[in-house]
Amino acid sequence: MKAQIDIIGPEIIIALGNTAYQTLGKIYPLPFQGSLKEMAGRVFRWTDKVLLGVAYHPSPRVLGTHRTLEQMINDLKSTLEQYLLMRKGLH
Repeated sequence: MKAQIDIIGPEIIIALGNTAYQTLGKIYPLPFQGSLKEMAGRVFRWTDKVLLGVAYHPSPRVLGTHRTLEQMINDLKSTLEQYLLMRKGLH
């Protein structure tokens, strides 16, 4: 997966759920340790070139117990807004 990230060279990766976030930590150290609730909708600098956003996974189980669709949409909007503000520092 590290090779794929290096080849593609994304400016941002959005981890959908804690499992995805923790898996990315096996490639490069994670920028923040906390609950998914604390991280959702936030963007962190992961490497010199890549930002890392975090959101809940849009599964029916999550929608039924942890997060409404509206909250999940707001998380993604917040992630986009932060990304746009931070991306200037990537170049």
